[in-house]
Amino acid sequence: MKIKEQYPQVIDRIERFPVRIKTAKSAGENSLVLLKRKGLGIFSLYYDYTKTEQREIEFAGLLQKVKCDFSTEKLELSPMFWHFYEIMEKF
Repeated sequence: MKIKEQYPQVIDRIERFPVRIKTAKSAGENSLVLLKRKGLGIFSLYYDYTKTEQREIEFAGLLQKVKCDFSTEKLELSPMFWHFYEIMEKF
């Protein structure tokens, strides 16, 4: 793999990523965004609570949905989060 030969540090960093990170913030839409690591693959998943729709989204789209200032208040994960999180894990 060309990337592995040219940038071994990138592969090392990806391998050390946690499998999942969970956090919450106030947003304009009622949704769940999930970044999932599987091997060297990273997948961006999106679930819209209002439409009960789940789909893969481009990484750039994921960044727009989770973007916030350092001072943005972190919210507690709701019981609704855990319900939809379980659905997304099966996707």
